[in-house]
Amino acid sequence: PAPPPASSQASSLLVPLQPNHTHFILVDQPAGDPEPDTVKFGADIRPRAVLERAAVVFRSVPTVLLVVAGGAGTLNQVIEAVLEGCPVVLVKG
Repeated sequence: PAPPPASSQASSLLVPLQPNHTHFILVDQPAGDPEPDTVKFGADIRPRAVLERAAVVFRSVPTVLLVVAGGAGTLNQVIEAVLEGCPVVLVKG
């Protein structure tokens, strides 16, 4: 598991890694970002969709997006998945 941030100043810009996950996709801020010291929620959605599509095309890895709950970020992820040709399963709760 990732250690917690050392100070409260640092914690305002850091998000701890989820200890139950085995792999992570880390996305840097774009060059020339007008707000380089802010965390952009959802900045990982498009790069992740492209990476997942590459896994499907080049490694024949089957993928499906399973949506159980979520908000606006989840909707963006569904849109990107559909645009990349990934099947989406929506579970009504």
